[in-house]
Amino acid sequence: MTIEDSLSLIKDYHKTLGYDYKYPSVEAQMEHFRSLVLAQVGETIETLNETPWKPWRNTEDQAFDHAAAAEEIVDQFFFMAAQWFCLGFTPEMFENIFVAKLQENLARIERGYNKTAETQGERSL
Repeated sequence: MTIEDSLSLIKDYHKTLGYDYKYPSVEAQMEHFRSLVLAQVGETIETLNETPWKPWRNTEDQAFDHAAAAEEIVDQFFFMAAQWFCLGFTPEMFENIFVAKLQENLARIERGYNKTAETQGERSL
């Protein structure tokens, strides 16, 4: 399944919930957008809480629920997709913008703009 497929399935799911992403005003659209962003922030915090993120505690003394963390990340993706559709973008646009942004990010590494894990002294991201 591609990202484009996933976005289309999420849009169909949202239609089932009654969201058509048609707004009576820009104000209503932005109100919905803000709610979606805040919901994603909530899901991000829920993801964090499924991992041993507290640096002041020993990692091995903290719960790490991989399955729950994965579900929370998928929940974040649902809210990101909703934000995408709220602003009127299509799955095809996502793919095109993603490819262009990836190319730019890779070019930044070549230009020395972004540090890599190796140049930061890390083993992996």
